[in-house]
Amino acid sequence: MIWTAPSSQTVYAGTRTTFSVSASSNAPPLAFQWKKNGNDIPGATSHIYTIPNTQSGDAGDYTVTVTNIAGSVISDVATLIVDPANLPVITQHPQSHTAGPNTKTTFSVTATGLPEPSYQWQSSSDGSTWATVPFSPAITGTTESVLQINPSVTRNAGSGLQFRVIVSNAAGSVISNPATMTVASQAAPVKSFGGNTHGFHLEANGWLWASGANYIGQLADGTTTQRLNRASLMSTDLPPAWITP
Repeated sequence: MIWTAPSSQTVYAGTRTTFSVSASSNAPPLAFQWKKNGNDIPGATSHIYTIPNTQSGDAGDYTVTVTNIAGSVISDVATLIVDPANLPVITQHPQSHTAGPNTKTTFSVTATGLPEPSYQWQSSSDGSTWATVPFSPAITGTTESVLQINPSVTRNAGSGLQFRVIVSNAAGSVISNPATMTVASQAAPVKSFGGNTHGFHLEANGWLWASGANYIGQLADGTTTQRLNRASLMSTDLPPAWITP
């Protein structure tokens, strides 16, 4: 008995198509033979039939014959319609961006295509050798249309790093124009104060930084990490709270 017959489908050219059937019998084993337009498909003898790279010539009517020692039963017809895929078109390329040392950096792309395109961001330090941007808590959206880079990465990377995105679907891939990340220099402090081995530095833009000894948390940054270079004490996700020197 066939419990679940294969379903009709409409897919885009170049994508994967899978038909399946659910059947049972009190006299196993069961044998399966898939047919297209009434003709046996060679090698299609499982309860699942897959077309890895569907093309227009695969369109048609599919059935499966399920057989045991008692006889055979034929499933209902499942019709496969194959629509043409359209190469992605980038309508808005990523834009170069100047980031502060304590702000998130965002690059985005807008693209169309059928089927819906996928995304993969890449980075380069010289504009000729490109590497995939790995996903991490500090870098998100590496396979989405919007890439977000946290301040810690921005500060370490410095200026000149380029980003681009590969936009792909079943019809092929296109590559965006590169966009350059420029990191604004850290403002000079307008007031510094502290002890013999540590200090605090207030910038004109309201950002508070700390440096020096921190073995008992003197710098109030929530750690006991020594700060040979200035470290921000401000939130990197919210606007700075202005402090009066």
